[in-house]
Amino acid sequence: MNRTESLPMVALRGMTILPEMVAHFDISRERSIEAVQEAMASDQKIFLLTQKDVEVENPGEADLYRVGTVATVKQIIKLPKQILRVLVSAEERAVLNTIEFADPYLRANITIPEESDPDIAGEINREAMTRGLRDLYLDYAARMPKITKDMVNQIKEITELKKMVNQVAANMPLDYRELQEILEELDFDRRYELISFKLVNEMQIMNIRDEIQMKVKERVDKHQREYILREELKVIRQELGEDSGISDAEEFEEAAAKLEAPEEVKEKLKREISRFKNTIGSQAENGVIRTYIETLLEMPWEKRSEENNDIQYKRDLHGIHIYKGHYRKNRQKQEINNPL
Repeated sequence: MNRTESLPMVALRGMTILPEMVAHFDISRERSIEAVQEAMASDQKIFLLTQKDVEVENPGEADLYRVGTVATVKQIIKLPKQILRVLVSAEERAVLNTIEFADPYLRANITIPEESDPDIAGEINREAMTRGLRDLYLDYAARMPKITKDMVNQIKEITELKKMVNQVAANMPLDYRELQEILEELDFDRRYELISFKLVNEMQIMNIRDEIQMKVKERVDKHQREYILREELKVIRQELGEDSGISDAEEFEEAAAKLEAPEEVKEKLKREISRFKNTIGSQAENGVIRTYIETLLEMPWEKRSEENNDIQYKRDLHGIHIYKGHYRKNRQKQEINNPL
């Protein structure tokens, strides 16, 4: 059966606390400090509700989520600059009905919904759901350094489904908005599915992240390896007195970069320069490649003469060629007939 209560309330900024959580938070707003002191003066119960916008200094009902957590204040530590660090043990969900008053502290009228044992048909189904969620969480925890071994061992020991769901939800290092989404799901079956989905989703994100990092690492390792090998090769060639070939290759690369030529020509040049570098020890082959590269670089690839579309000019030019041809033939006949 649902219960209605009136409790002092603290509006949390950038933080959502779920049932089964043991957490601490710092407060400095006067109304929050008064609310904690009021709770300590009575039964230590307090209602914790997250505000939607962390920048709002004095939140009203419209600035707050509707579902929060009833908790017990366990410890208060005074810090410098009038800040209190509050340690709480969260116990159960509660829905905000209304804020009764806001001064000198926030006091909330809340409804605590009854959470009976989940209606799961059959002991086998219950056990399967418990084990499935446990296995998902253990796989997730194995890849999350934030989750301690003590917490993992604690999850391993849980056999009751409802406690498993609450403990897993309370120990997932998610953003407060995602935790709020879990907190607001009052239906047990849908909450179980939501938690399972978030665990699987987080592991998929980690898989993609690891894959990207591996690809980046492979590229970096490849570039570092090539750089080291090139530096070592450069030193060896310097020792052998062959360093001039490297400087020639660098000149070829600079000239190729400036060359205005088709892409296939540039690709061919790139390959030949690479061959040139690798054949510095072989003078014969190196000389042939050098000549080929120099020839490619000297070719006027992108240079064209201006076209003359004047028909009369072409006819005149053609006539000159015909005249010269006849002249040469007549001159040859004369040279043949002269001796005779």
